Amino acid sequence: MAHVVFDGTEYDGLEMYVRLDITMDRYLTFKGAPTEENQEYLVDLIKLFGDQMLDSWNLDGEDGEPIPATGDNLMGLPIYLCLEIIKQWLDEVAGTPAPLEPPSSDGLQLAEVSTSAQEG
Repeated sequence: MAHVVFDGTEYDGLEMYVRLDITMDRYLTFKGAPTEENQEYLVDLIKLFGDQMLDSWNLDGEDGEPIPATGDNLMGLPIYLCLEIIKQWLDEVAGTPAPLEPPSSDGLQLAEVSTSAQEG
């Protein structure tokens, strides 16, 4: 799960939590360019994203009430916001993972293990 914050954008303050554990096939499907021929398919993809990848957000309606994070509500947003949400998610999915923990100083390091195995 990733916490995405829209700082430095037209939507400053918007935050969302999204799933990142997707297959390459699904990533490439979302990354594909929409055309007139696949508009219905694109609508299905956006709803799928809203219903299965988007966990939550802090988006409120004009009445000040929270808007549930769903595919149908995602489709009801202004186009630029909807596309920005999906773009941010795609960037997170394809992004560089956090660095690994530093190696333990209690055990043998890989080079030491390799050398020991060659000597034995």
